[in-house]
Amino acid sequence: MGRIAVFVSVILVLIAGAVGATVGAPGTDWAGYLFNGEHSSTSPAATLTPAQAQTLQRQWRFTADSANRRGQPPSKFFASPTVFGNSVFIGSNTGWFYALNANTGAVRWRRMLGYQPRLTCPAHGFVSTAAVGPDPESGRATVYVGAGDGYLYALDAATGKTDWRSVVGRRLPSTKVNDIYNWASPIVGNGHVYMGVSSNCDKPWVRGGVQSFDQSTGTRDATYWGVPPHATGGGVWTSPARDSVNGDVYVTIGSGPEDPAPQGDNYSIVRLDGTTLAKESLWTVPPEDRLGDPDFASSPTLFHATISGTDTDLVAACNKNGVLYAWKRDDLAEGPVWNLQVGMGAGRGQRSCLAAPVWNGSSLIVGGNPTLPTMLDGVAYRGSLRKVSPSTGAAIWETGIGGVVLGTPSLSAGGVIAAPEYKSDPGATKGVPLVDAGTGDVVNFLAGLSGFAQPVLVGGGLLVATDAGTLSYYMPPTTGDVDPPETPDVQGTRTGNGTGANLTWPSADESDGVTAYRIFRNGALVETLDGAATEYADSGLSADQAYSYFVQALDAAGNSSKQSDLVVLPGS
Repeated sequence: MGRIAVFVSVILVLIAGAVGATVGAPGTDWAGYLFNGEHSSTSPAATLTPAQAQTLQRQWRFTADSANRRGQPPSKFFASPTVFGNSVFIGSNTGWFYALNANTGAVRWRRMLGYQPRLTCPAHGFVSTAAVGPDPESGRATVYVGAGDGYLYALDAATGKTDWRSVVGRRLPSTKVNDIYNWASPIVGNGHVYMGVSSNCDKPWVRGGVQSFDQSTGTRDATYWGVPPHATGGGVWTSPARDSVNGDVYVTIGSGPEDPAPQGDNYSIVRLDGTTLAKESLWTVPPEDRLGDPDFASSPTLFHATISGTDTDLVAACNKNGVLYAWKRDDLAEGPVWNLQVGMGAGRGQRSCLAAPVWNGSSLIVGGNPTLPTMLDGVAYRGSLRKVSPSTGAAIWETGIGGVVLGTPSLSAGGVIAAPEYKSDPGATKGVPLVDAGTGDVVNFLAGLSGFAQPVLVGGGLLVATDAGTLSYYMPPTTGDVDPPETPDVQGTRTGNGTGANLTWPSADESDGVTAYRIFRNGALVETLDGAATEYADSGLSADQAYSYFVQALDAAGNSSKQSDLVVLPGS
């Protein structure tokens, strides 16, 4: 099949302080999708604390180039930023791939690596997030990323020059239909680069699976196919995880054509030998638990916990049925050791459970899609966060938020969760709630930011990429006003007919310098009031439904109070 047009122009902006010839400074990197090959999404070097998160200020903002070619997709960031040394790497939906100065956001270099125009599916450039590491032979920092043109690239991190590129799947994408597409993000381990193979939007299906490539040369080493020869489906549009001790690779499998087409390993989690990609074990979602388009939409996360008195290696992933499953790594076929319903089942990708669990060494943090009304104090939320026991799946705390957590949250060693909200429904919030990992309380809210990309907590700050094509870096200031306002004491009642609610709180102390109050209903930001306000009247409520409210105070410096105690007002 013919290949799509590939624009190979290179713009090298050689700015002082570019990536060096070897690995970056220790303790400052977020070197791949979900942080590392085991997908912990937690950086031990990220020091941001809940108190510091209340004072975050934007340090710089980068805006991706607009689309300016026929058929080019719009400027958005679906890929997450990768940080290595003093550079940030990220691909745009337009097909541009950027290396930025981590201190200023200035462009070091950029490459046009192609995109797929709209044929039978929406147009896409980059969704794949880059992985960065030293080349095994030269030691040079190298960027590995799946591009919209169908290739897996290895780029010199300092210059953007191509070291090698290899075709992902059986061939390059067609020029007649949108068939194969690089949804997955690569991981690097033991001299291999692992990459998922999948269709674009299943119009048409392709034969999917996982491939490994020699890290130094790009030579294809091995392939696992999710369905038999001449069949289609079995795609891995999530990203593989790799056990750092024994090298085993874990993948979650998508869907395929319905019976009587061969089903292969559709709707399964699979363990593969890290060298040969031979299948070692799998578990498949039972037919009675499938709905709609019953993919495993979440990438797997590796962790460990005490099971029956023994420390046990486990792996967890979420299915589109809204269930988070956990299995023993050494025997997937035994079935889940526990499962947890984290949201409503949804076949539509923009409302599904796509987020991977976050692991900090002792607990799991789980983002969720829309919740059942009975799950959180009888209140229906558009999204949720939970801290979960790794041994049982029991929730330690649960927090409802105002948007679908479609992308995976991230966690700092200082105890801050950054959760990206995706605006998929009318009335959903656009923003990034910053949550205290110890309590589940919202300590700040970065309003107006929406997207699938994972926020990246690195050093003492936070990188946020959005579906508006912006990438911003936030840091707590070290000088000036760094004292957030006191948390307001909020009381609430329903109106007589139940269709309204009234909130009240005392006037702020003059020393707090409160300039505004944010009002959140069912986790969503619904109103911002002047700092002199002491009440809020809500209306248009359904009398038989429960609603929750909290309030945050802001000062002139942009510092935020923690959320007020949650006020839950039951329905009739």
